[in-house]
Amino acid sequence: MNTELTNQGASADGSNPIIVTFTNSKRQYTINSNGTIEYAGVKSGEDIVTSTDIYTAVCVDGENETLLFSNNKKAIEDYLEDNNTTLANGYDEIENITGDIYFDNYDEENDVESYKMPRWCGYNPDDDWNSTEYAEKITKVQFLNTIFPQNTAYWFMGLTNLTTLENISNLNTINVVSMECMFSDCSSLSTLNVSNFDTSNVTTMQGMFAGCSSLSNLNVSNFDTTNVINMGAMFSGCSGLLTLNVSNFNTTKVTSMWSLFEGCSSLTSLDVTDFNTSNVTSINSMFMGCSSLVSLDLSNFNTSNVVNMESLFTSCSNLTTIYVSDTFVVATEVPNDSVLFSGCTLLIGGNGTRYNAYYIYKAYAHIDGGASNPGYFTAK
Repeated sequence: MNTELTNQGASADGSNPIIVTFTNSKRQYTINSNGTIEYAGVKSGEDIVTSTDIYTAVCVDGENETLLFSNNKKAIEDYLEDNNTTLANGYDEIENITGDIYFDNYDEENDVESYKMPRWCGYNPDDDWNSTEYAEKITKVQFLNTIFPQNTAYWFMGLTNLTTLENISNLNTINVVSMECMFSDCSSLSTLNVSNFDTSNVTTMQGMFAGCSSLSNLNVSNFDTTNVINMGAMFSGCSGLLTLNVSNFNTTKVTSMWSLFEGCSSLTSLDVTDFNTSNVTSINSMFMGCSSLVSLDLSNFNTSNVVNMESLFTSCSNLTTIYVSDTFVVATEVPNDSVLFSGCTLLIGGNGTRYNAYYIYKAYAHIDGGASNPGYFTAK
């Protein structure tokens, strides 16, 4: 770990502490003369930002609307004045959302759904608030200064006409634990720069980019997924993606990979050879609809804990070869009638077993043993 030390000559009263900055995370601490360590804040350029306040507003931007984020209310007020604009219809004030955590939960015990969603997002259950109508007007998000949220779940979900995220580098994600559905259904976004995201504390990325159908490229190669548990539907519906590099993903703690790449119909290759799936329990629909993939190397997959494989390869219409090792096993908990291979019309097992529309179930999810024990996998 790299550090920067500034010795200001620590005094007995601690007024001149030694300052330590952990440069890889940009967190700064002070070491007092008595040896105690205090958190000072997060380094942003030459400044140390300690405020975690987050203010938002939606303002008129011609015929469209812009969603603003700031760490102080005055910056938004100045923006409105400098740009000679006003708050958009339906937004009465500049909101302080500091500490707000958004979620979409189903209460099974009481058979009711409970929500807390951003007012501006395209999925708000408040019957008195037509969130879809308002969300469709937002075409731009602007970060006026550096903010440090603890949760960005559902932040931009359903902003179907969003095309621009300006100064996204001001979104410091060092403290974020949930990015669930963060950009879900942002179907007009053609570019998205998340290369500066610090995801070291994130535990869920479920649905993070789901439905971002206009993205042709997405650089997540720097994502630290060490603490991620849920990757379900993370890239689901990203039908325009031509390439996707997830080779650096650390999936040691991941338990959910359902629909991870579902509907990524333009991907011609996908490297998941370093995926650790030893703790994964659900891979249902993981590659469903990846209709441009020709081969898949799952030789590192350990599926001993997987209980749901339904539709794993469904509609992979150009897939010819699936490589596995003896660690790809089908547990008894997986139902016998689980359909894994429907629509994989070009698939051929390692010993020549060709796809048959009548044999698309769990029984064929093993290394091809030829006529005596036909399967659709190829040993590696």
